[in-house]
Amino acid sequence: MSSDEKRSVRDVVHHTLEKFSGIKRPSFLPSSSLDPVDKDYLYEHYLSPIPLQHLHEGEGVIIDSKGRFMSLLNYMDHLRLGLVDDRNDLF
Repeated sequence: MSSDEKRSVRDVVHHTLEKFSGIKRPSFLPSSSLDPVDKDYLYEHYLSPIPLQHLHEGEGVIIDSKGRFMSLLNYMDHLRLGLVDDRNDLF
């Protein structure tokens, strides 16, 4: 994907998640703003199937303010969504 395409995907997903009531105040964190410790924390907290150390320019994550939701954007041209069920209320 080109840089413009990656930016477009990020913007569409971010604006869509802002409208979803189940995700509180989503924030986009570009990979370039995350140091190795941040990436390790996100990887472990959200039980990511992908080590976040491998994120490149134009890739990043969207997280919510409650620490329950993470979306991995533009990694291998995919969108991955994850939710931490800390209240045991999903099923």
